[in-house]
Amino acid sequence: MKPLAEMSEREYFVGVGQHPGIFVGNSSFHTITAFLNGYDQSAI
Repeated sequence: MKPLAEMSEREYFVGVGQHPGIFVGNSSFHTITAFLNGYDQSAI
């Protein structure tokens, strides 16, 4: 996997989808949803 600074947004979310535990630890529906909501809010 490329360093995060070199990834496009699409590549980043492919990585999250393939290996969610790397990004959020406990890969339950609620933690993934909270992660994506936080990402969405920071993009505003």
